[in-house]
Amino acid sequence: MRIIFLESIHNYGGASKSTLEIAQRLIDVGHQVCVVDFWGSCQSYVDDCFLKNIPLKILDKREKPILLKDKGKMNTVINYAKFLMTKWVYKNRMSKIIADFNPQLISVNNTKTLSILSSSKSYRIAYFARGWFLPNTFNLLTKQLLKKRVDVFLTVSEATRHMVYASGFAELNDIYVIQNAINPQKLRNKINPKDWVLSWDKNNGRCFNIMHCGTFIKTKGQHISVEVLKRLVDKKINVKLILVGLISSAESSKNYFDHIRNLVKEYELSDHVEFVINKSDILTYYSKIDLLMHPSYSEGLPRVVLEAMAFGKPVIGNAVGGMIDIISNNYTGFLTNFNAIDEYVDYAEMLINDKVKYKFISENAYGLIKSNYTEKNQIQAFKKIDV
Repeated sequence: MRIIFLESIHNYGGASKSTLEIAQRLIDVGHQVCVVDFWGSCQSYVDDCFLKNIPLKILDKREKPILLKDKGKMNTVINYAKFLMTKWVYKNRMSKIIADFNPQLISVNNTKTLSILSSSKSYRIAYFARGWFLPNTFNLLTKQLLKKRVDVFLTVSEATRHMVYASGFAELNDIYVIQNAINPQKLRNKINPKDWVLSWDKNNGRCFNIMHCGTFIKTKGQHISVEVLKRLVDKKINVKLILVGLISSAESSKNYFDHIRNLVKEYELSDHVEFVINKSDILTYYSKIDLLMHPSYSEGLPRVVLEAMAFGKPVIGNAVGGMIDIISNNYTGFLTNFNAIDEYVDYAEMLINDKVKYKFISENAYGLIKSNYTEKNQIQAFKKIDV
């Protein structure tokens, strides 16, 4: 199969990491793959393409991406105008790449990338729905574009697959689930043995480490994790919260990060919080933590949750999107009612106080990832796409 992944990358987060991993695996088993990025402005993404030997083409090399919605209505209008002016240039450049590469499938990661493609009998267009795919976030023009231009949908979870179907964008036989693949042993081998911390015990003197990982935006729920931390500290529990995440180029992300930092100061939690900002390689932190909290508002199939489970770390999260694919409550982790802080606190306390329960959840989480989310299964799923 000849495949183009057409992307517009702002930050090198879990979704874009997973796409490059898919591209590399497809190349390794004999497929022809090319990645096309709008701007090449995310250097860590460009560097990883080079390290993975993935062919990369950049349509319009820029230091900063064109963000459509940011810094108020006036700037949003200006940014849309900028994009419309460059759109036809991108479309012509993309047409030349398509003519040279002759793809059978073009996968797009958002409607900006979709908008520069034309329908064709020589290739199929796949919309890779890597989030939960909430139809109420799309305007009428976007919905029409998705229905007219997209031939098949790719999703990372069954939850997203059924959201696409229930929203009327495609029939089930035109929606393919391409789950992320995680190799627990490969991940663990990347950690220096010296970086592993002792298992937590009330009597060994170290605190119980909780991690929250995600871009600093409200829908990732860092404020919920801080509220949970406050409750645990108020209960005199020796606990620490590690906030790992990207501050994106969007003004809203910078403002939200400032809000979280001020909240930590207001609650006098500075001694209980560690900020890890804009670090792309976070694997070492899984060897230092005891629990992952994931109060996200919306999810496709969160990579950070899969990685935590691959390290045998229990996860507590909101029951949204693909979380229900991987978390069986009280078996592979814990699901809460939406942002139910009391439930987060109760589950965390259970894991802190009950070694048997902790081990049970840890082993089940690891076993699920090891057996189900394999590279072989991912490649087999991709081969089923009708081109």
